[in-house]
Amino acid sequence: QELVECTRLASERAQLNFRKKEVADRKRKLETLASTWRPKLSAIVGENWEPETLEPKFQSLLAKQSKSLQDARKKRDQAREKQQKVEYRLKTAKESQDSKSQDATERKQEVLAALRKVRDGAVIEDFSEEVTAVEQQVEDLRNELSLFDALVDYYSKCKRMLETKKRCLLCDRHFDDSQSASLDRLSKKIDKHLDPKGRGEVQTDYKEALASLESLRAVRASYDTYERLSTEVPKLRDEYKAIQAEHDALERQVEELESAVSSEEEKHRDMEELSKTVTNISQTIKD
Repeated sequence: QELVECTRLASERAQLNFRKKEVADRKRKLETLASTWRPKLSAIVGENWEPETLEPKFQSLLAKQSKSLQDARKKRDQAREKQQKVEYRLKTAKESQDSKSQDATERKQEVLAALRKVRDGAVIEDFSEEVTAVEQQVEDLRNELSLFDALVDYYSKCKRMLETKKRCLLCDRHFDDSQSASLDRLSKKIDKHLDPKGRGEVQTDYKEALASLESLRAVRASYDTYERLSTEVPKLRDEYKAIQAEHDALERQVEELESAVSSEEEKHRDMEELSKTVTNISQTIKD
């Protein structure tokens, strides 16, 4: 009986010693963990933390950090989306500007080609004035031809009067046979006015002027398009510059937000790395 009692007491004493050793080991482990990780943990949860309350405090801060990271990524993604839309507008504006600039250049060359056939060294700004001048030239030559025809008709009548009645239609003078020399001089004078050479030159000038006018009128639509584009292109250029400035500002904003996300990710990564340590400390206390 006594031996059994001694054996029981010895066993209880051994268990007690073992438990004391376990507690001492856990205490040393806790102290080691706390001492080793205190600087890093203090940087996150503050200096005055205790192992017993560390985990809930840390988990609360980790949740806040996760939310901060989520918010930073959301802002960055929104800025990226906006930047992509502005990039599309920028691309569209550039294409429109280039297309209309090229169209304006082609129309200008087309008008200048027609204009410089009429007058060497002419510039695009001369077009309207040149058209007006050629129209006037055509009108003047047409009138001159009409006058030519009227004079020819009149002098033809004079010729017939002189030949048939020996009378001058101009002054109503009558010529008898003794005045053949005067008659001959007057006849030659009338023949000179009936000479078609002068009319032929005017006719040639008229045809050339009319051809010039037609060639200018043929490019009127191109000139009107050039005038319209000359107004539109500077506006498109200004619009492109404004969108470019907006794009550049967004690009800087995205870079700043990317930097903010990187910073939040680094903080979150540091906390995630400490999360296992916090769990170990908490578990050591629970054990």
